[in-house]
Amino acid sequence: MNKGIVIFIEGDTEEEFFKKLLECIRSLCEEKRFSTSRIVIRNLKGIGNYKNRVYRVFTKEILPRNPGISFNVFLC
Repeated sequence: MNKGIVIFIEGDTEEEFFKKLLECIRSLCEEKRFSTSRIVIRNLKGIGNYKNRVYRVFTKEILPRNPGISFNVFLC
């Protein structure tokens, strides 16, 4: 089974930070193991009701678009 990462973030500042971080990681990785389809950064635009929003986004948007991928989920 393929593996992936989902990073849920709180706002626009964090989105820019994590995109730059992933860009740096990809540039250092010779084998290009970090493909774009397996790393998802999702901006929640705030932390209100985050538990329900994370669950809904993950089950209804991310999983159906990426069948066969086992994700590790990070809340930042």
